[in-house]
Amino acid sequence: TVSIIIYHMEFKLGIGSGMIYDKEETDNDTYYYYVVTNQHVVDDATHVKIKMNNGNIELGDVYAPANTQSSGYEDIAVVRFESSETYKIIPMPENTNIFSPLKLTIGQKVFGIGSPVDVAYANNVSDVGIVTKQTANFIVHTANINPGNSGGPLFTMDGKFIGINTQRLEVINGEVVEGIAESIIVDRVAYLI
Repeated sequence: TVSIIIYHMEFKLGIGSGMIYDKEETDNDTYYYYVVTNQHVVDDATHVKIKMNNGNIELGDVYAPANTQSSGYEDIAVVRFESSETYKIIPMPENTNIFSPLKLTIGQKVFGIGSPVDVAYANNVSDVGIVTKQTANFIVHTANINPGNSGGPLFTMDGKFIGINTQRLEVINGEVVEGIAESIIVDRVAYLI
């Protein structure tokens, strides 16, 4: 799990979180690393800096922005950086299916990892929460998600990657409601990537 520091030209816009899910060798004896995050994290970014858990800072770019507006279950983007370092990846599960998504149990314990508020808190594990609802695209849970956690992964207690934490606004009975503790389910994330 990484911190993503967002820049527009030389101006720092904010931070978010992400997860390295893939890498490929280049011809330069380096690797391209691919990080999944939320599109709303990298909106307006000209480049990003990625802070690794060992303290390294890698320069990256928004490799694959979302094809649509950054809202709802399509709020996924991919950031890429090149490095000669070896970093751990958490691969996307191969058996995902948006028509038959992962089934969770209401009350199942989950936790998130991210960079709440500041990169000084990188790789913080949220308090343990429970799944309160699941739809075809979202996992609603009670694990604490703060600004900066957007784009970070959600896991079951046995370490299974199940979703990407996001912030979502929804209109309910004419009122705008902010869905803070939600994750885009892994099946949808893999499909969008």
